[in-house]
Amino acid sequence: TAPPDDSFSTSVSGRVEDPEGLVTETQKQLMTRLLTDWYTDIALFDEPQLTALFSDEEDAAMHQASIRTLNAIRAQALTDLRMRDVDFVLTVTKAEPSTEEDAVEGQIHIEADESAVMHFAATPEVDSKLYDVPHIFELVPDETGGWLIRHHEADDNPYFSLTYEDGAAVDGRLQQLLRAIERRQLQRQETVQVTLTCDHPYDRAAAEQYMRQYDHQRSSAWHAYDDVGGNCMNFGSQVLLAGGIPMDESGGYETGWYWYSASQTTLPWVNVGWFLEYAAAEREHGLVAVVN
Repeated sequence: TAPPDDSFSTSVSGRVEDPEGLVTETQKQLMTRLLTDWYTDIALFDEPQLTALFSDEEDAAMHQASIRTLNAIRAQALTDLRMRDVDFVLTVTKAEPSTEEDAVEGQIHIEADESAVMHFAATPEVDSKLYDVPHIFELVPDETGGWLIRHHEADDNPYFSLTYEDGAAVDGRLQQLLRAIERRQLQRQETVQVTLTCDHPYDRAAAEQYMRQYDHQRSSAWHAYDDVGGNCMNFGSQVLLAGGIPMDESGGYETGWYWYSASQTTLPWVNVGWFLEYAAAEREHGLVAVVN
């Protein structure tokens, strides 16, 4: 758990790039302010204060609940997941009058892609990067001639995984998630007793060695999927392979588990959801796992 440290500070910088001149400077400032405040709050595990940026109280409350949830989870990590610095760029790709059914007069629909580089307290030398994360902003004019956010969403955690109920301060699943983290940490302190037999036992030490070797760099032996959704499951599959779990060629594109090239692979190797289905399926051969 991250220790209390009043001297810890963070630096968050960012900008909006608008190559087609689609938005105003005031709109850019509002979009920049949202991401700056967002990153500052999660960098410091701080209490969110986003209400002043929104015209819709429920949308503001949802954003603040997602920050509290993310902070609570990160605070339980075995390493310090506060962030020392963040640098983000929002590139506007579309801006037009809103077509939402309940749009108000003057409402603007803006789409933008975010790229960012951040450094965590536990790994300050490692560049943690985001690539082309889609954002949608619905902005409305306020009474002073400025703008407020009526709605915002991003195709990134914790937005799309949030289980939020109107009026709640945190994600509805937070306590379940924290209990799962506690159980996992307790299991780390116990001796693992393997009672099942298999043709290819899992070498946890070898898997961990590979993980630590490549958790801050990419192995040239593998294609990286950073810019097309993320490299997380691809890396996870590599770790399992390093631990002695052989590739499974018995299935096809959706049910096998192998990688030979960017054009010769399967969905379970590179996609978390598909891997979960693969791991959970009953089978006579291939990976045996306990899920959920």
